[in-house]
This record gives sequence, structure tokens and C-alpha cells, in this order.
Amino acid sequence: MKHGYAQRAALAGLVLALCHAPATLARVVSLDIQSTTGAFGGQSFGSTGAYQLLQGTVRYEVDPRLPVNASLVNIGHAPRNARGMVEFDADVVILRPADLSKGNHHLFYEPVNRGSWLSLGLFNSAAGRDALDKASAAGNGFLMRQGYTLVYGGWQPPYPGPAVPGMGVASGSRLTPGEGKLTARLPIARFADGSPITARLVERFGGGSGSRAFIGNLTYPAADTGRQGVLRVSRNPDDPAQPAKGFKWRYVNEWTVEVTPPADAGLDAGASFEFTYEARDPVVYGLALAAMRDLVAYLRYESRDERGQPNPLLRDGRIDVQRAIAFGASQTGRTVKTLIYNFNGDERGRQVFDGVHAHISAASLNSQNEAFGRPGLKGDDRFPFTYATQFDPVSRRTDGWLMHCQAEGNCPKVLHTDSENEVWTAGGLLYTDTQGNDAAFPANVRAYLFASTQHTPAAATTPGQCQQMLNPLDYRPSMRALLAALDEWVSTGREPPASRHPTVAGATLVTPERASTGFPVLPGVGYNAKPPRPVLADAGAEGMGLIDYPVLVPAVDQDGNTRAGVRMPELQVPLATYTGWNLRRAGFGEGSFCVASGSYIPFAATRATRAAADPRPSAQERYGTRKIYLQRTDAVIQQMLKERLLLPEDAPRIMQHATAAAASLPP
Repeated sequence: MKHGYAQRAALAGLVLALCHAPATLARVVSLDIQSTTGAFGGQSFGSTGAYQLLQGTVRYEVDPRLPVNASLVNIGHAPRNARGMVEFDADVVILRPADLSKGNHHLFYEPVNRGSWLSLGLFNSAAGRDALDKASAAGNGFLMRQGYTLVYGGWQPPYPGPAVPGMGVASGSRLTPGEGKLTARLPIARFADGSPITARLVERFGGGSGSRAFIGNLTYPAADTGRQGVLRVSRNPDDPAQPAKGFKWRYVNEWTVEVTPPADAGLDAGASFEFTYEARDPVVYGLALAAMRDLVAYLRYESRDERGQPNPLLRDGRIDVQRAIAFGASQTGRTVKTLIYNFNGDERGRQVFDGVHAHISAASLNSQNEAFGRPGLKGDDRFPFTYATQFDPVSRRTDGWLMHCQAEGNCPKVLHTDSENEVWTAGGLLYTDTQGNDAAFPANVRAYLFASTQHTPAAATTPGQCQQMLNPLDYRPSMRALLAALDEWVSTGREPPASRHPTVAGATLVTPERASTGFPVLPGVGYNAKPPRPVLADAGAEGMGLIDYPVLVPAVDQDGNTRAGVRMPELQVPLATYTGWNLRRAGFGEGSFCVASGSYIPFAATRATRAAADPRPSAQERYGTRKIYLQRTDAVIQQMLKERLLLPEDAPRIMQHATAAAASLPP
């Protein structure tokens, strides 16, 4: 009797709650597919078969009254429609198996990086960014052979100002439309009376060398072009900004300033500028995070959008998606961490992502959910710096990237991969607390450092603005193996390989002085023991360095190669010194760090050709013959296969590369 009454009471309560709930919950109002065509030139990928390319527009509504959206900065100042919702739209591209039954039923979501997808280059080793209907865009076809449905979502707003290159506005914080870029049309926040929201911002941009005038682009329009700003200059990337005495500047328009250096400025291409001004009209950038959440929630949970259009991932009338994995690299690596830092549940409380792969994102989040967000910038690092919840005595806060989802019980399984270059830009804080002590990762997180690598592997080693050849050490084979391990983790619970990264306790995460790292003195190779420190965003004209936090970098062996982390076969059986850093050459801020670059410093071929000052044994002194070198390389590959750090399909490729690299050795 009581049991029946309880059931009726619960049902009555549910009906009452539904009657008083908002008419809609934040979800996809419509997913309008404008075109469906064959992808990748019609080629077939193993058992998965051919792929289709869908291109369209997603229209969203977000309820600003719901607690899950309360953390979105300025959502209360966003315009609302007649239903009280905040609306916006974004571009989307879907790559799905033509026969969904042949796929792996897993959704692979990538918020695009400055309008473009990176996953095909990083996992499929595709060269360039060819149109998705071209066969070349598929690269080696890895993601397709795995059977993923790939979803690429736009989230950055177009730039209303003059057309600029991709990185021209705060390192790509806003985008000039066109060239296939995926963007989002996000609303502008204003006060209830329509008056603009303003704030004092510091815009940073590079300048031309010499005394020629140049243009600086502003992420947000100037509130009043009649008001003065403050211009400061850094003559070298390592130098603090100083008052720009003798420089003239003017507003060209509300989006642009023109700077004219004095005739005797003496600037080279390493100089940069800070312009402090009063900005207005912030984009409600936090809605970008809601767009990522709600698109994936719709594709994995809803059969139709609000307008009755079917979910494009239906198979025989049922939703095909069983698991969802988010991937981001660099800017979007920081973004997917920011997403789960804010929420991993949609407005109905449903978990969105089962797994997250954050790549080359170091120890920082992104700035989408800030009043005047500029998510193209690297250098706005602030606590928290890692996944584990910690107390920071500097900011006197307790926080961690997973603290919120842990409280809600919907944390994804996380794979974090970095090149060594990230550690040389304050990325060591990922592995420690803010006092420099080793910090444990939560059980649902794995962290891997690709030892002695640069941001992305160099396709060509030409130095460009750097002193040394660029680093070609290719970590992508291990990326593929680790993605496969993450997929298995979210599917079956089988845990991936243990984390691999330097530690303080192991004396492999050390201070950057040469005496600590052990980097050898090599002829013609400079060394800089002062890695760039990040600058807090909008910290005023003076900026604010993270001087209270430790700077730790990887220790190296006698050749200068990193000792800890995932060490690729080329590093375990080396023919060169590979570093995660490189220094700028003359004319480009000589001696400062080259952005996102590592070094490639080959060994001499023989003892006779080795420079007297080079302490590194030559290739022939090490291995004697090509046969011995290849035997050692093969042994390393076999061990990495056992450790699940390589896949069998990559073993022949690595051996082929090793054979070519060892051509100078006698047979």
C-alpha cells in the first residue's frame, strides 16, 4: 500500500516538475545539413568502408536561468529571445562511415583550432589541410580505419574588423571568415539598458623591424577612440615591456592602431608591443563551451532536433553513438580542459564525454569563460595548473581541473600528452604543486611527455628564425597507440599504460640551469637558462610574471636527450641530439626562445668528422654498422609494442625511417 502511494506521489511530483520546467532545455534547436557528399575521394578504409562528409549549421538555445549555465561569464548580459533563451549558431562538419553499422560507434569530437581541424594531421599524419573530399586529406587513414565518426565544431566568432591573417588578432582569438574556417556567431554582452560593457585590456602584437609604421589589431573595439591608451615595447622577447618613448601611435579605427617607430628605434623582428586601452562589447565566449557540450549531447542522446529533423547519426532509427571522446591540441587542448573544468554534464545532467585527449596544452586552461576572452593566447596561465585538486598558498585558493566534475560524479577518463616544448613554457607545473613538489594525478588521468620533441614534429628542418635545425622527432606513432588505449579504457575499463613524465623525486624534473639539466656544451649551440614565464592576462600595463611559482624542466643524458617520458625509438637509439627548445638567431631577438620549436643537432658520421669540441660520440663510434643500429632499433620497437606505446602498423614505418637515417653507416 505504501509502496503504491509512493509511486503515485513520485509520478505526481514529476508531472508537476515538468509543468514548471522551462519549455526547452539548452540543446540543439536545429542541425541543418546543407550538403552531404562523399569524403576522401571515395576511398575505403578497411572494414569501416567509405566515409561521407556532412556540412551544416547548428542553431543553439541556452537557458541562462539554469544552474549548470551559471558559471558562463556574462550570460546574464546576453540578449534573450521571446522564450527567455540565449541563442546563437555555429558551423559543423561531420565525417561518418557511409554505413554506420561498420563504424566503432564512437564519436570523436574536435573543437576546431582557429577554424581548422588538427586531428587528421596528428593522428593520420596527413600533410597540410586539404579539402575533405580529397583523398590526400585522409593521410594514412588511421581514424577512419578505427571506425570513428568525426565531428568538427566551430566555436570562435568572426572578426568584424579588417581582414587579418589567421594569427593576426591575439594569436587567433578571433577569425577572419573564409578559407573553409568553421566559426560561431556568438552574442555580445551589454547592460540591460543597452549601454556597453567596458574594461581596460592589454593587447599584445608584434611589430615590423626598422622604423616603418605597422598595424596592431585589437580583439575588442575601443570604447572611445578619442581616449588615450598606453603603448609599451619589448625590444627582445625576454625583456619586460617598457614605455615606448619616441614611438607614435594613432587609432586607424575602433579595431586598429597604427604604430610609427622613431628613425633610430633599432628594432629587429623579435620586438613586440603592449597596447593598453579601454575596450567594449565582450563576446559571451563561454557559450563556445556550451556549444561543444550541447552538440555532442544532442548527437549521442537525441533522435531529432526541436524542428523535427532527424539526428544525422541515426542507424535504423536508433542513435549510433555509444561513447564520445573529445580531442584538442594546443589552443584547443587547453579548450577541452576548460570545458570539463566548467562542466561535463548537459542541462539534463547527462554525461557528455567519456574520454578526453588533451594534447600539447601544458599546464594551462583557456580564457573562453572570461569577460573579455582571448583564447588564442598562450601566456594567461593561472592557478589551477593541473588535474588534481590542490591548495595554492600564492593565490590562497583550492582548485583543480577536475574538481567540479568530481563533485558531480561525471568526470571523463583523461589522456594528457605534451611535447617537451610545453614544459619549457611553464608546463612543469602540470606535474607538481605550486611549491615544486611532485603531485599525483587522479586515477582517471594519464599524463605522458613525448621526450625531446617540439610542439608539432617539423616537416622540414630548415631553421627559419631559429639558430638550430628544427626538430623532426615524430611522436605521432605513440599518439595513435595512446588514443587506442584511451578508447579501450572508456569501452572496456582496461587501463592504459602508466603515466610517463619527469619527476622531482627521480631527479628528471629540475631547475633550468645547465648544471641542473646536464645539457652538454656543444659547438655552435647556445643555451638559455631562463625559459619564458607566462604573463597573466589583463594584469595592467606592467604585466605580472608568475615569479612565485617554480620553473622546472626535464633533465637530459650525456647527449642532451631527455631522460624521462615516452622516448621514441629515434631517441633510445639516437643519431642526433633532439631538444624541446631552440633559440632565435640574429635579427629575431637573438638568444631568446623560438616559439614552439625544438632543435635537431645530428651526431657526426665518423670519429674523423667529429669536431674536437663535440663530446658526443659519432654514429659509427656508437654502432659500428648499420646492421647493429637497426637491430637495436628493432629491439626498442618490440619493447614499445609490448608496453602499448606503439601499434603494430607503425613498426614497419619506423624501421623504414631508421634504415634511411642510417644510410651513412657501413653495412
